[in-house]
Amino acid sequence: YVSGDDRLTRKAIQVFDDSRFSEGLTMSRYPSAVPQVIPPYSLFWVDMVHDYWMLRDDPAFVREKLNGVKSVLDWFIDRIDPKTGLLGEVPYWNFVDWADEWQWDSEKGSGGVPKGGYEGQSAVLSLHLAYSAKHAAELFGHFQKESDREYYQSIADKMILSVSENCKDPKTGYLADTPEKDSFSMHAQIFGILTGAIPVDRQKEMVEKIRKDDSLIQATMYFRFYLTRALQQTGLADQYLETLDLWHDMLKIGLTTFAEKPDPARSDCHAWSASPNYDLLSVVAGIQSAAPGFKKVLVEPALGHLKKIKGQVPHPDGTISFELERKGKNGLSGFVELPENLTGIFKWNGKEIQLRGQTKITF
Repeated sequence: YVSGDDRLTRKAIQVFDDSRFSEGLTMSRYPSAVPQVIPPYSLFWVDMVHDYWMLRDDPAFVREKLNGVKSVLDWFIDRIDPKTGLLGEVPYWNFVDWADEWQWDSEKGSGGVPKGGYEGQSAVLSLHLAYSAKHAAELFGHFQKESDREYYQSIADKMILSVSENCKDPKTGYLADTPEKDSFSMHAQIFGILTGAIPVDRQKEMVEKIRKDDSLIQATMYFRFYLTRALQQTGLADQYLETLDLWHDMLKIGLTTFAEKPDPARSDCHAWSASPNYDLLSVVAGIQSAAPGFKKVLVEPALGHLKKIKGQVPHPDGTISFELERKGKNGLSGFVELPENLTGIFKWNGKEIQLRGQTKITF
């Protein structure tokens, strides 16, 4: 999306697929002399395939990955606890984020694991399965595999219902990390919003609430990517620039690359903290794929406190260029230029403009 060169992306998706071992999961790094298995990363691989499907018109490559998608999801589905409908005990290292409360456990040799991540009944892991299963349903539906689409959508729906029934706290309205309701994280609320476990009419209120509630286990750089998706989903993308405090902290201590986590950090150059490279274009400039293969474009800027933006986004058919400037409190002017034969929609404050070629923007 940022560079226009999909070769490293294709290689990553392919190598993770190649890494799947006898149980069906991908390795978390591969090839590697020391095997390492982080089951949530296998779910993120499913999400990667979905992302690639939306950004590149490469159906043959995506179709090749569908068996791997099923292999990963079925491994998790086999571990659903029939009593609660939540994920039961999931082996290996169930890393979610480097939250302060999820400290490294020397005996287990792992850290960043939410409550329920070792013994089972984790709302976060259960909702992550639902999130990826919904993506899989979209993929199978596109490739006319209707029985698979219905199956994985039903898994997502049942998991969402089980989390809501078992983990919703009537006092706070939050989704607890487990049915015991004694641990609460931003992560559970974020996946609750993205999956619909938190009802649509409460999602915007919930995003605003969790951003102000320091009593929740906080999301660090790794998981802020999904906080941003929740902001977009609830119409609060204008607040995105306010969520970059952890990145400003890195600049203050002299870093020129993105660290793995807030100090003390083990790695001062870590890819998973690089989400602003994507979000400045996809959220602030608002340039998003609106159809598989990036065959249609949605441009929905969220400038926040910025007065003017200008830039380019590479597209499989050429370059998307934009220059936009605020006019007064709610006005906007400028242009968006799409490659030939590409069409799209520009949205601003509830109004729309059809995009083709170079389109003048005036609101």
